[in-house]
Amino acid sequence: MDGYKTAVCGVLDHQLFFNSTGGLLVDEYDLDSFIKPDPSFRRVITDARRRFPDMVVECCGAPNATGACSPDLECIETEVTPHRALGRIESSWWGANFYTAGTHVCNYGPWVVDTGHTHPEIHPVQLLWVKEAPGSWVLGCSRMRRPVTAARASSG
Repeated sequence: MDGYKTAVCGVLDHQLFFNSTGGLLVDEYDLDSFIKPDPSFRRVITDARRRFPDMVVECCGAPNATGACSPDLECIETEVTPHRALGRIESSWWGANFYTAGTHVCNYGPWVVDTGHTHPEIHPVQLLWVKEAPGSWVLGCSRMRRPVTAARASSG
C-alpha cells in the first residue's frame, strides 16, 4: 500500500482457508486470518483510509442497520501462503490448536491493498507470533523451501 512492511497485533476473530484450484484468476491456497487490531495498531486502518477513502474494511461482526461496521468490529485480513510441498490439507501443515479464534496474535509482512476485493491486508505474512501464555510467544516464519516453523521465546 505504501511500499513498506508492517505489523498488526490484535485478537484473531476468525480464519478460513482459501482454496482456489485454477479458478478464473489464479491457483491459490492461503490461510486467511481476520484480526481485530489492538488500539495501538488501529493506525493501519486509519492510514489506509487516508490513502484510499473509498476502500472497504473487513467487518468481524454484524454491520449496523445502515450497513456500516462499527470501529470496534473492523478487522485486518492477513494471508499465509504455504509452500506447495505442504499440500492442500490444512491439518498437514497447520496445527488445529495453534492459531484459534480469541488468541492474541501479531502478523508482519507487506501492507497492500488487494485489488481483487479492495481492502487492505498483510500479504503474504512473513512472520507471525502468537501470545501463548504469560511471558511466552510462539514464533513462525514462512520460508521458500521450508514449512512454517514454531519456537518458544520469552518476552522478557
